[in-house]
Amino acid sequence: MLRTRRRSRRASLWSQATPTEKSVIDESRQLIRDYINGRLKKSNLTRGRLPDAKRRPSEVSSQLQKMGGELERMYPHLYRDVSRQINITLSSESILETSFETVANELFSTGITWARVVAMFAVAGAFSVDCVHQGHPMFTRRLVDIVVDFTDRKLSSWLVQEGGWYGLVKHFRGDGRTNMFWAISGIGAAIGLAATFFVIDL
Repeated sequence: MLRTRRRSRRASLWSQATPTEKSVIDESRQLIRDYINGRLKKSNLTRGRLPDAKRRPSEVSSQLQKMGGELERMYPHLYRDVSRQINITLSSESILETSFETVANELFSTGITWARVVAMFAVAGAFSVDCVHQGHPMFTRRLVDIVVDFTDRKLSSWLVQEGGWYGLVKHFRGDGRTNMFWAISGIGAAIGLAATFFVIDL
């Protein structure tokens, strides 16, 4: 009887620790909020920052910002003035949504990797800066929803299979720096193809 209770308790604890699509999406919202706030802070921008409780970032959030910051540092031309690179002006939330979706879809067109997930956050951070620079700091709130919605539709199942967001921490403890270079070529292609799309259709 005691063994049965212990097994039941262990199973319950394991169930709580096992990521679900809902838990992954809930965490995604906080992660993108943290990333946008961090990106705007690095750019010395106060407008557009999202309200947040005073708390220490989670280990996942810290790792995500660290790796995203590394991408931004090594390849600033890819993560600066993204809207200009794809030949659009962020004059409405619908244009922001279409722009992000186009770049993100191309980024993951040949598969999902942790490096590309980090690159997606870096792109979102770049868009948040563009929103503020173009006079629409309020768009950053909508940008959070756009990223979360994309994650829900396109990435949530993969994230669960990878052990949830903590899988990112475990991945980059290994050979993550090597894998990061996949993101560079991927996001370069994404921006290039997105530019073609907007030149033709807008």
